[in-house]
Formats: sequence, C-alpha cells, structure tokens
Amino acid sequence: MKTLRLLAAATALIALTTNVAVHAGQPRKAKASKMLPIPQLKTDVLGGVASPSAEKLAAMQKGQYILHARAGRITKVSAQKSRLPHDPEGHIQILATALSPQDEHTVYVNQGSLMCKSTDDGRTWTSYPCGDWGGQVHQGAFQILGDGRFITVTGKEGGVRAEVSISSDEGRTWRRFSQINMPTQPRRYLYFWTYGIVRLPNGTLLCAVLASNAKDGEHGKGLGGTTSRLLAYRSTDDGKTWQGPSTVADWSGEGGIARTASGKLLAVLRYQRNLLPDDPPDLAIRTGSGPGHYPYKHLFLADSDDDGLSWKNFRQLTTVFGQSFGFPAALDDGTVVVVRTDGYKPNRNGQAMISYDEGQTWEDEAYYIYAPSVHKMGHAGYSQSVVLADDLILTIAGTSDYGPCLNSWDACLGKSDLTAIRWKPER
Repeated sequence: MKTLRLLAAATALIALTTNVAVHAGQPRKAKASKMLPIPQLKTDVLGGVASPSAEKLAAMQKGQYILHARAGRITKVSAQKSRLPHDPEGHIQILATALSPQDEHTVYVNQGSLMCKSTDDGRTWTSYPCGDWGGQVHQGAFQILGDGRFITVTGKEGGVRAEVSISSDEGRTWRRFSQINMPTQPRRYLYFWTYGIVRLPNGTLLCAVLASNAKDGEHGKGLGGTTSRLLAYRSTDDGKTWQGPSTVADWSGEGGIARTASGKLLAVLRYQRNLLPDDPPDLAIRTGSGPGHYPYKHLFLADSDDDGLSWKNFRQLTTVFGQSFGFPAALDDGTVVVVRTDGYKPNRNGQAMISYDEGQTWEDEAYYIYAPSVHKMGHAGYSQSVVLADDLILTIAGTSDYGPCLNSWDACLGKSDLTAIRWKPER
C-alpha cells in the first residue's frame, strides 16, 4: 500500500532563529532573525517564460490539461479534472486531504462543513455533512488511523491545551479523545492552532501546532517580545498520549510535510514577519519584498531525518513577496513537487515547483496547475496533494470566480469551489 505522504493546512506567520536542530522538550530563547541566504533560482519567472495570460489560464482551468513552462516554452500536459461537491460554507483556503491507509484508492477531503469522499483515486466524489468537532472549524486538519478512525487536533485563542477528537464514522460525528498540553516555559502561549497531522509508515502520528504569545492577528508584528513558534508533537499510541514538543521553526506555519523516498521529512512553511530590532533597515528591499512590505512573506523549507524529533536546514524557496503558501508531494524516485499560490499577481494561479533530489535543489521550470476559470476575475486559493499509485499526483485546489474575493476573505465563503486534478510531472 502506498505510503501516506501529506499534512494538512492552517494559517500563521513569521520567522526563524537558527538552522541548528532543536530536540523535543529542549527550551530555546527566541532570537532576532538575521537575513538568510536568498536562493539563486528566482521564482518570479520560472521556465524562462512569463506567466500565461489570465485568458489562457482560464481556458486551462476548464480543460483537461495543465501548462508546463520549461526552456522558454509553454506546453500542454494532459491532466484529469473533476469538481468536488460544492460546500455552501466553503472557502478557497479551507481544505484538508487524507488518503485511507486501508484502501489506497480512497481519498477524503474536508471542506469545512462538508466531507467529500472518492473511492476511485479522485475521479468521482460523494459527500456528507462533516460533524462539528469544535475549535478550528475553518481549518479541519485530520488524519486517518490504521483501523479507519479519523483523528483531529484543534485549538483556539486563550486555551492552554489542544483538544484531540476522534470519529468512528468517517467524520460524521466526533468525540473528545485526549489532549495535548501546551508548554508554559519559557513563555505561556496565548494562541495556537493545528498546522497539520501526518501519519508515518510505522503508525506514529506527528502533529504540528502553531503557538503564539500574541493575540490572533498580531503574530507577525515582531514587536514587544511577541513570537510565533511551530511545535511538533508525536504519538505512538494512535493519539492517546503525546510527547514533545520539538521546534520546527519560529515565526512560521501554514503549509505541509511530505515523507520523501529516503525517509526524510520535508516541511514547507510560510515565513512572515515585520522588521526586528537587529535587522538591517533595508532588509525588505534585499529580500525582494520592497519598501513598505514585510521583509519576509515567502515559502521556506526544513528537513527532519528522525521522523520529526528534530529539524534542520531551514532555507528559503520562493523569492517573490506573497508566494507564501505551498504544499509538498514526494514521489518514489526522489522527485518532490511543491504546489504554491501566486495570489498577488494579476494572473493569479497555483503553480508547481520541481525538485529531483528531495528538495535540496530546484529546477528552472514550473507547472501551472489551477486558476480562476473567469478571465481576469476570481482568485486562486490553497491546495493540498496526495500521491496515488504509479506516482500519480492528486492535487485538490481551491478557486473562486467571484470578483469580490480578490479583496475580502469573507466574500469567498460559499463562493468557492474545489477541483481535483490528477497529473504527473514530465522528466
């Protein structure tokens, strides 16, 4: 059976401290971040060609193909697409995806209030109401245990613990199961939510939670000693008890984790923060964000060689301000795909970057995976991917063709759709 390689999404902010691995339970003082090395590969134009027009992207969204930019040319790559059932409370940034460990052809997608299910590798879909598990209804990160039960971890502002809930009926109803106690030293966190949950091949659960000592909406300010930290907890008994945490990165969150062919874990993180006291004053210009912006609102990566006990090699992936949500998928030959958003450009789309060495180096090419299907209107949201048999990638992507979504998060509620895209990168 195919190894499950995913982690669910959520939201968060901001920066890092060092590239030294931090082990479970080891306290660490948050430091002002220094400028990190900027990648040589610039992600404003990949493949040697500018982004297709909004009109061509809209046509791609409606067709059974995606676009591939490489060596100065854009070509069509065959893809199979299907629309998931519409969630009347859905949003382009609300989705969580999991493969069944009991049947490699069965995929579940939580849209918030609607759970969707496919038993044919994402070709067709059924749906049913998703039970309210409390807390972060907008996120819905979940995982599937070896016996078929669903498990989720939720948190909310002002809490001191994350609640673990379990479902024996595929997410229709939930009951409280256990809890994860948040650390109180060296600081007491005021706010946290679940970044995602991954189930490793040996059954170990790895749950990452964003913890902040700032109130909601203030994570990225970097002032007054506030900090946000992505913490990882582990369970070896199907979520009954949890050990940790280890620190993945500071001022980071929102993305996913994939297990690569060698067994390494690759985390894709949103790294975003304001200037800190020790930063050079022109840091935003150096990082490409530009005057008046955060110096960092980019995708970064981190590795773990010990199933999440420690993390290292924190590094930058994207070089354009706003390219800050990404989700990885890892293939059996060492290829890693990160599908990320280009939500701030006029031609908004979801674009895939390619690495052939498990995320250490990246190719000068890109796949355009999804976009609004209305010319010059709508918005491209978040996505998650799982890997099916024969290294076929199934990407679940959120889009909206509703114009006001461009300027309002709330406007997307009920005006969003999810598309299942079955595709494979070309060598």
